[in-house]
Amino acid sequence: MSGGRDKKDNVYPLGNGTSLDDLVRHMRQVRDSVPVNRRLRRELRAKLIEGRQDNAERPADHTPERAPAGVGRGVWRPASGLILAFSLLAALVMLMAGEPGEKVLEAGLVSEMARFWAQDDPLTPAVSPPAGLITVERGGALLLLNREGSRFAAVRPAAGLKYSSPAWSPDGRKLALVRHTGNGSDLIVLEIPPETWSGDAQRVIEEGIEGAAVLARQPAGISVAGLAWSPDGGTVAYSLREKGQARLFLAGAGRDPVSLGPGANPAWSPDGKWLVVEREGRDDKTLWLVDKEGKRSHLLGSGRFPVWSKDGYLFFVKTVIKEKILSFFPDGSPQFTVQRKTGEIRWIKTGKGEEAVKTLSSPAGRLAGARLLLAPDSPSGPEEMQWLKSLELAGVRGPRTLFLDRIGEVEGLAAGDLRSLLLVRRDGGTVVLIRVALMEKAAIREGSEK
Repeated sequence: MSGGRDKKDNVYPLGNGTSLDDLVRHMRQVRDSVPVNRRLRRELRAKLIEGRQDNAERPADHTPERAPAGVGRGVWRPASGLILAFSLLAALVMLMAGEPGEKVLEAGLVSEMARFWAQDDPLTPAVSPPAGLITVERGGALLLLNREGSRFAAVRPAAGLKYSSPAWSPDGRKLALVRHTGNGSDLIVLEIPPETWSGDAQRVIEEGIEGAAVLARQPAGISVAGLAWSPDGGTVAYSLREKGQARLFLAGAGRDPVSLGPGANPAWSPDGKWLVVEREGRDDKTLWLVDKEGKRSHLLGSGRFPVWSKDGYLFFVKTVIKEKILSFFPDGSPQFTVQRKTGEIRWIKTGKGEEAVKTLSSPAGRLAGARLLLAPDSPSGPEEMQWLKSLELAGVRGPRTLFLDRIGEVEGLAAGDLRSLLLVRRDGGTVVLIRVALMEKAAIREGSEK
């Protein structure tokens, strides 16, 4: 992986540090990258034993066989023992090279794209795949950013109006968003001409809003958020939140919205038949697999902010508790410890179609088997320093633990352009938009003992 520690946004790519944790993580990655083909290993062992038996049966005065005179003069034809040695060498090379297997993902360069002032509503970036145009909402206006995160225009609403939750269709031909009025909110969709360039985006969006189609209307007091287009660009999934409860709906042109039950932050499957949605759990957010008819559902496990890529990777944020020991007793036991509740980006390869459903609905294929993509850094902050100072002044010498809840720092996760994710994190009074590059590589699946 490339990229280094980015102290500014407090995020770092895995395997690029010098701490003991980084070294252990790197050693695990090296171990996972070395293939173990057990079937081939057994065959090599059998051949080796066979070769030893052949050598044992040969007479002691056996000499290498030579080619007949006049044929291949000066060229020696190796005996069977040397042939076996070459065969074993070639087989070992094949063993190290392994057989083609599944693909695995790693986090590449992690870079800060833009920084905004924080507000009550989370930042929800939307990317237009063809143009790489990034759209976010701040202060009720739509801010337009290029691929690198530089703002070049803003679409500001008329007096008394507000915009939120922009979402681009997969082909970049439609833009869905929520238009807030004094009486409630409208889920609208505007058409975007295919030849639109970044320089024309502001004008095209402003003109499109005037003639936008309304897919759903909601009265005041009900918030609309989490817009997500189906892969075919014909349906918008969204959530309605009222009195702390979120419900998921599907809306399309010419038909009434359909409820899919509880849920928020929907992510469509590559074939458009299923969604992964976020629901309230007993102790944390949970992810559920729901069919678009609302008839079947499967609990996947704890997680939030799902993103399901078109090539069959499911990403999400997992809540974890990281522990850091600040000081030790003379006998080596922990004295002062900090526990941070934070979020890690994880992924699982689901495949497509019915394969994805089988993978996610089976007990062995749920989120418990997801792999780590990116973990937040945890440098000592002012709270830890102030806590240690207060313990020192109070003369405390016994073991103590400071608990810090940092899960709220992760505001969201979204699909970026090409091979990337967009991570949204709070940093004090600001919100940081971060691009996480994805690197796909071939992995060797461990051979079975059949």
